[in-house]
Amino acid sequence: MKKGLKLSTASINQKSKNYFILIGILPLFLFYFLSKMIPSLSIFGDWLNGFQNVPGMTSSFNLPLSKLMDLYCKTSPLWGFIWFVFTFDQLKQKKITRKIDLIKATMSCIGFTVVIAYFFYFDNFELTSAGRPLKYLAVSDITLLFIYSGYYFITLMLSYFSFALIMFWIMLKKGR
Repeated sequence: MKKGLKLSTASINQKSKNYFILIGILPLFLFYFLSKMIPSLSIFGDWLNGFQNVPGMTSSFNLPLSKLMDLYCKTSPLWGFIWFVFTFDQLKQKKITRKIDLIKATMSCIGFTVVIAYFFYFDNFELTSAGRPLKYLAVSDITLLFIYSGYYFITLMLSYFSFALIMFWIMLKKGR
């Protein structure tokens, strides 16, 4: 009988998951409301000039707000790692019958994360010149907030599950 571990998402404490997601996305709402209260966002102007050469997903409709939100969204893997460290002991460890299932899950999650990371972290992407749905969504500040909230949520979840699968793979190799 083979020993192994399987990630059980049902075992993640739902309340802590919601708190981590809410705390992670909350600064995006803060940036949005600051941009409404201070329309020029001159507070961040000098600071953002230092990050002009950092590739990312921006909108020329509101460049300062989109650049600020993009830079913040790049922190989601760090927040996913912190979330993983705090909730790792809450994950149930179940025996799996086939080792290939864990390998498939790990490789597909990591592969999808690498593709997402390339597009969002290492490539310049202008939303107003993108395909039709994004193009129409990128011309309003509120829809920019929803785009970046979704971007943050997706990268947060992918990083959390990538860290969890990698840890389970390491534990499987060590025979724990």
